[in-house]
Amino acid sequence: MICPMKFVSVLSSLLLAVAAPAHGEADPPIDPAAMDLSAKPGVDFFQYANGGWIATHPIPPEYSRWGSFIELNERNLSTLREILEACSTPDALAHADPGSPRQKLGLFYASGMDLAQVNAEGAKPLQPYFEQIQKLSDASALARVVAGLHLVDADPLFAFSSSVDERDSSTQIGTFSQSGLGLPDRDYYLKTDEKTVGLRSAYRAHVAKMFALLGDDAGTAGRAADQVLDLETKLAQASKTRVELRDPESNYHKVPAAELEKMSPGF
Repeated sequence: MICPMKFVSVLSSLLLAVAAPAHGEADPPIDPAAMDLSAKPGVDFFQYANGGWIATHPIPPEYSRWGSFIELNERNLSTLREILEACSTPDALAHADPGSPRQKLGLFYASGMDLAQVNAEGAKPLQPYFEQIQKLSDASALARVVAGLHLVDADPLFAFSSSVDERDSSTQIGTFSQSGLGLPDRDYYLKTDEKTVGLRSAYRAHVAKMFALLGDDAGTAGRAADQVLDLETKLAQASKTRVELRDPESNYHKVPAAELEKMSPGF
């Protein structure tokens, strides 16, 4: 369960609990109904600060966790969907100004929701990328293909984006981080308990099916799936654990672009 509030100090919470707003004043920044005033903050501050909200917001069955920011995100997604659906109706498209944002949004959404057209095209839109991969001959060519795939948000091998410098909030910098795994976490590749082994087997079958849908025979699809699992396992072995990724100091390695090129000359 995600805490529905930012960090709240004990002092401010205690002041809020005893100081009701006077008539005509604005609502307090923290909703007292989200708190559990029967809990002792010195014993269980989490329950004290969030108990009321948790009691009235059970985790939906389709989610592994729930919180106010997830609620906010879901509401935003619902609003965006309403906007896109309104822009993509035949009447809206017929009356939209050519080249306008409303027309572009409507056409883009309508194209994605046209299941008949999507199914008819199959993997054809991906064919240019498959051809690039098939033509790979050396490491320098691999670097170019990987870079091209990053431009379409595929994120093979690693992740790259722009983000705020964690030691200088006024600066945006390029940021590399680990990525490239098909399963949710490195441990899915490395743990040996019965459940995890079963999940890996099911994942391997899924990957093989994807190759079969692209036209490979069963033997070729199976070998390709083994290669994918082998590569991703090597990436998992080189990946940090979730606990290690929570340490901001050990994950901050700011270097000039020239030094980065020395560290990874192939890229």
